[in-house]
Amino acid sequence: MHALTPWLPVVDFQAQDLKAKNLNGSSDPVVFVEIMGQKKHTKVKKNCTSCVFDDLFFFNFKDLSTEEIDEATIKVRGTCIDV
Repeated sequence: MHALTPWLPVVDFQAQDLKAKNLNGSSDPVVFVEIMGQKKHTKVKKNCTSCVFDDLFFFNFKDLSTEEIDEATIKVRGTCIDV
């Protein structure tokens, strides 16, 4: 195993011109991130159709081999919820 940093910071997602889901013509967007079974999500941005998510996530990859890291995928999904 190589001496790799055991965490990966993930930041800055942007949403623009989202479809209105709320009765007031806005949306409540949120972003979900999954890396190697570890799941995190941003805070919900209430009542907007365009926004920047500046949440900072740390995913822990301690004790992973180089091969496991090379084969890893990052899944990012944005959606709007009704809060």
